[in-house]
Amino acid sequence: MIVHRKVTTWMLVADGARARLFANHGPKTGLTLVQEESSERARLQAREIMADKPGRSMESAGGGLRHGVAYRTDPQELAKQKFLRHLADIRTEGRRCKAFEHLVLVAPPHALGELRSQIDKHTMECVSVEIGKDLTRVPEHDLPRHLSQAIKL
Repeated sequence: MIVHRKVTTWMLVADGARARLFANHGPKTGLTLVQEESSERARLQAREIMADKPGRSMESAGGGLRHGVAYRTDPQELAKQKFLRHLADIRTEGRRCKAFEHLVLVAPPHALGELRSQIDKHTMECVSVEIGKDLTRVPEHDLPRHLSQAIKL
């Protein structure tokens, strides 16, 4: 008797501020929403994040000149990186718990590159497909049409 083991594929559809995680349990089983997350801070414009920006400083030498204190990096980009790192950690934990065998990453090219750099080596070995598109706003019922080239749903 042949026993067919159910193989689970996780699909992460994300950008720098929002993500949906779906599971697929084989051909003709469709997608099941597992988790949905977003980062309010990563959605804000840099000027909104900087509303609480550092003030001004006084220079002790040179007659007490005042200078604006600037951020060294883009706060919006940092918020997106932090969110993507969080998503990578969830994928790593899912792999450790054997929640999936295959992983599909769907994200705009920049976010996809950031995810790649954040996901550990062993979890990256589970990645079967990468799609460099922003599908975060595509309704769940339309996703199979966009993903049919990558996986049989």
